[in-house]
Amino acid sequence: MASWERIDRELLVDTPFLKVYSDKIRLPDGSLIDYSVIKKRDIVVVVATNPAGEVLVQDEYRYAVDKTLKSLPGGQVDGTERPEETAARELLEETGFGGGELETIDTFYEYPTKDAHTITVVRAKNVTWQKKVVHEATEAISEPQWVPIDELRRQLQAGEWKTTSAVAVLVRALPELLG
Repeated sequence: MASWERIDRELLVDTPFLKVYSDKIRLPDGSLIDYSVIKKRDIVVVVATNPAGEVLVQDEYRYAVDKTLKSLPGGQVDGTERPEETAARELLEETGFGGGELETIDTFYEYPTKDAHTITVVRAKNVTWQKKVVHEATEAISEPQWVPIDELRRQLQAGEWKTTSAVAVLVRALPELLG
């Protein structure tokens, strides 16, 4: 399939967390269009389980939608960190849990029509409590909860998970949820 050709790019917004570009594009048929592209920092989302196989879940306030939603630990990749390094750091920072075996499962594009960032899924098995957590002022995150797979399946089927990325990450990391 023919790709689009970027003729020009203008940076409209530049923050540590987000860049917004206005691109001039030549389509395969030769026509020119203006197209907006967002670039957020790449993130890692962690699906952590304890030795009993329960999944670590939190509730987190999300300002943009003004709601508290079910979530998984995760965060932005710092510099040249490997996904497992980001996962270990974010899991410990957000939940106080760590250790265990970490494995990168997959990488997704969340909204590739307009947004170029990726979400990497990391599975963390047999994590244990390591330290007390002190959240940043911008983090409104509940205490972590251990949720059995059957309860997590029920929550998903009941529509209690409202972020598409969290649902995709859970299903990819825990295929048994589909059973």
